[in-house]
Amino acid sequence: VIISHGMGTGRALHVSQAENLASHGYIVVALDHTYSTSATVFPKGRVTGMKTPLNIGNMNEVYTRVGSIWEQDIEY
Repeated sequence: VIISHGMGTGRALHVSQAENLASHGYIVVALDHTYSTSATVFPKGRVTGMKTPLNIGNMNEVYTRVGSIWEQDIEY
């Protein structure tokens, strides 16, 4: 099972859901979409935050562009 968070949240929000699925034998992967999450922590300690500009006027454009990037994240 691949868990993909929503805009501005992060994988930490889904820990209990992932643990519940794993306890039933599922292999679970939760990822952060860098720059579209509240915080992404990299292995050497670097932290990035939300950088995706989003407002009511550009939501469709941003969701289309960012959705494509997220799809590539998941495929990787």
